[in-house]
Amino acid sequence: MKRYIAIVASLGLALLGGCGGGESPVNILPVIPPALTTDSPQGTLSNIPQGTKSVLLTVRNTLTGAVVDSRLLPVATVGGVASSLSASYPALPNGTFQATAVAYSDSSGTDNPIASGAITTQVTAGKVTTLDVPLALTLSKVAVNATVLSVSPYTNQTHVATVTAALTDSQNRPLKYPVTWSSSHPEIAMVTFDPNSPYVATITGISEGTSAVTLVEPNSGMTSVVTVNVRIQ
Repeated sequence: MKRYIAIVASLGLALLGGCGGGESPVNILPVIPPALTTDSPQGTLSNIPQGTKSVLLTVRNTLTGAVVDSRLLPVATVGGVASSLSASYPALPNGTFQATAVAYSDSSGTDNPIASGAITTQVTAGKVTTLDVPLALTLSKVAVNATVLSVSPYTNQTHVATVTAALTDSQNRPLKYPVTWSSSHPEIAMVTFDPNSPYVATITGISEGTSAVTLVEPNSGMTSVVTVNVRIQ
């Protein structure tokens, strides 16, 4: 089931009037992270999804279909949360324009999009219009290549196992988000992973018992669980 960003007010477009010639310049206001809600299970949701490295912003005239401006903006992060974006556009005539935003997990905008959104607004000279573009995650499925596995607490047996995560959109295209792993009983089965390459995790048997190792995608809260049985083999 597709999950959406809990807070969708993500990119503010201020259409500032009062310029000569009946035109209004367009400026993208800074993105301000919203207050946390119960819909943000990891507690760090910002208006731009975690894992975003760049956002493609496009303004199009809906009457003519012409693209007025399109630019790829880098996204910096502080503590895993995207910092604010700002950009200035040339003056626009009166009319109806569509603003689109596409978030990417790489700085060049060549990875599959991890979120996107669009909204249309009327530009009127002499007035100020605020436009919020809702960003919906493109994430459709979170999966791990095993649902149940067995390891041993002894190093001379099958002591360690490797599991791999796969996150895909509705077209089954791979996506990159900053996933995390956890074990419900680390004293039974310990899970470790490299935060810079989190799609492969190592599970190590510690003592006999059963533990649930959970993969979490932090923006949506979607999970996938591996049941780990630690037994003498």
